[in-house]
Amino acid sequence: PPARRQPPVGSWVLDPGPAGEGDAGPASAAASPGRGEVPASVAAYPVPATTALSTAVDELVRRAEAEDSRAIAALADAGNWLGIGAAAVCAILDPRLVVLGGHYTRLAPWMLTSVRSSFDASLLVTEADPPQIEQSVLGAWGSVEGAALAVLEQMLDGIRPLPIALHQPLQDREAAG
Repeated sequence: PPARRQPPVGSWVLDPGPAGEGDAGPASAAASPGRGEVPASVAAYPVPATTALSTAVDELVRRAEAEDSRAIAALADAGNWLGIGAAAVCAILDPRLVVLGGHYTRLAPWMLTSVRSSFDASLLVTEADPPQIEQSVLGAWGSVEGAALAVLEQMLDGIRPLPIALHQPLQDREAAG
């Protein structure tokens, strides 16, 4: 079987839960860390996973705004695990700040308290000035825009060369490919 691609650190895929659990749908009350699969409830539709995830997050936000206790409990639980994972990563990388971006910017109102609480409780090194966890102020695409900007700045500064294919004339690339 093909190798399974692991999602980036901190990625979460919403899980609809087993079929037949009442109102379980694309964004029911369960979230699982690092699951690289599209929920079964949306897998039948020919849409990219990011669109399926966006739809699931939309539904989860709708349920949380409607004060659905299962959705709110799932977000708090997901926040707990995210805080534990972030603390473990901080023990290795030692950042001063962890920023929750992407879909987390929309979910932060229901997750951030539990993320911070479990993060603080799980830090392996006690410091006078421990790392902080904040919600991105740049919205859902801030992390993508920041990553693209960082690469562009490295290219402009000569730190990272342009990919070789961009240096070759089109006819040379076609002949090579």
